[in-house]
Amino acid sequence: MDAKRWARRIHSREAEPMNLVRTFIAGALTSLISAGLQSTASAETLVVCTPRSVQNLNAAQQWVTPSVDVMNAMHNRLVEIERGGTKLVPGLATSWEISEDGLIYTFHLRKGVKWHSNPLFTPTRDFNADDVIFTIDRYRDPNHFFHGVGVGSQYFDYTKIDKNIVEMKKVDDYTLQITLAKPTAVFLEQMASESVSIQSAQYGEAMKDAGTPDQVDLQPIGTGPFRFVAFQKEVMTRFAKFDDYWAIKEGDASRGALVDDLVVVVTPDPTVRLAQVKAGECNILIDPSAADVLDLVSTPVEGLALATVPGTSTGLLYCPLLPFSDADQRVPMGDMKVRQAFAHAIDKQAIIEAVFGGATGTVATSFVPPPIPGFVELEPYSRDVEKAKQLLAEAGYPDGFTIELWLAPLNRSYMPNSQRAAELVQADLAEVGVKVNIIAMDMAELRQKRRDAKYAYMAFSGLNMDYPHANAAVDGMFSCGGWSTVCDEEIERLYQAGKVELDKEKSADIYAHLQKRFREVLPVLPLANPIEFQVVSSNVQNYKIHTLGGQAFWGVSIKP
Repeated sequence: MDAKRWARRIHSREAEPMNLVRTFIAGALTSLISAGLQSTASAETLVVCTPRSVQNLNAAQQWVTPSVDVMNAMHNRLVEIERGGTKLVPGLATSWEISEDGLIYTFHLRKGVKWHSNPLFTPTRDFNADDVIFTIDRYRDPNHFFHGVGVGSQYFDYTKIDKNIVEMKKVDDYTLQITLAKPTAVFLEQMASESVSIQSAQYGEAMKDAGTPDQVDLQPIGTGPFRFVAFQKEVMTRFAKFDDYWAIKEGDASRGALVDDLVVVVTPDPTVRLAQVKAGECNILIDPSAADVLDLVSTPVEGLALATVPGTSTGLLYCPLLPFSDADQRVPMGDMKVRQAFAHAIDKQAIIEAVFGGATGTVATSFVPPPIPGFVELEPYSRDVEKAKQLLAEAGYPDGFTIELWLAPLNRSYMPNSQRAAELVQADLAEVGVKVNIIAMDMAELRQKRRDAKYAYMAFSGLNMDYPHANAAVDGMFSCGGWSTVCDEEIERLYQAGKVELDKEKSADIYAHLQKRFREVLPVLPLANPIEFQVVSSNVQNYKIHTLGGQAFWGVSIKP
């Protein structure tokens, strides 16, 4: 698998800053006013302040956080992930069956689902099986008219989900059979991604006939709780309540829009975002800085509250299997005892206290984050300097060695202060004779150096879960030939078994054994699991942080 795919996997669903200039409150509000919006939050309008702009309104093409937020507001999937949780729930499919061999999925589709309309198109029929086939075939079939429309297909390129589909058969308007080439335990979880949000085949045909096929992605319509209104890159995205939403008509208000308008305002600077929510100019602050979270924990602010949930990512110390130099071909991290020595030497609790303030993270014991089904609580490596020295000596390094730690500012919830973490790791490893040279650089240089690396180094990284299954933490990461560069036969055997095991109890047993073996082998060193926080106005009701996919603003209301 190529380096670009690894980069997407490791930093999945988070767009890097696009050289954004500091956006002051006045500038953001001026942009909103010029778009004809209210300049402050109201009981009818939910205003969200976010650090990153949408780059594309179709998350199948650009699989990054702002794009999946958009898809979550406007669209539905056949299968969805419950808001704020990890459980799969019916979406546009009300139920499904899986054949005994795991190859045929029969989906029973929801009836009476209405499509949005826009100035370019008014639908004349409800959602049906043709729309599912259109959505997937535009990426699966290279001869499909819409295959080349847009800017790529990152999600499908990464998951290869389309390559495993042999046939999609429309049994009738509301019954669809999908046949796979080989069984996969995570097919439903992958279909629940916002990147597989169902699009209108009729809208696609109309835009094709009009000679403007790109409008399908530029002026999107969906079946979701909010309909698209306007988008100004690096400024804002606006949505309005969809009055004909199927969940509302079925009496399930918790899945519908409970405000008239949703406005997502781009404010890169976290200090400015906090000022906006304090001033009542936005209702929800996405991705507050760790420092601001700690301040709000220690000194609450009247009118604000902290929404919190265990994160679905893991902060890691990455140590690829590379030699010291051309002259010294020893591979220090190739010996499991060296990796175990590092695990005993590094004081992870000290990292939690110093880097996460003791409040925004917990010590990671597994590569699988705690909220994910299949997670197993394992005994963490104890801080034991003498044990670490012993293991290094047994591995042939009684006097330690020198290694570089390449460092770039991550500013991720799983590593909010990489410089401080590096200094702690440096000090801990010095106690066991390992000299760590910290080499600071920007993110672009770090990525290039990792691609070109020939000699041993370490770097902080992170694993973001893409779907609620332990397989998502292994696939392409710790399997043989994967990102970690460590190939362990037992991990590989368990990984291959887990990929195809549909029985939940058997699957849980496989991944429990896999995590125990991981603890021994340590392809990478797990450091921390974040606790996610968002800042909300105290009058916001029923907001839940959605850590798997885009933020979910349906079911959220504002108390007058």
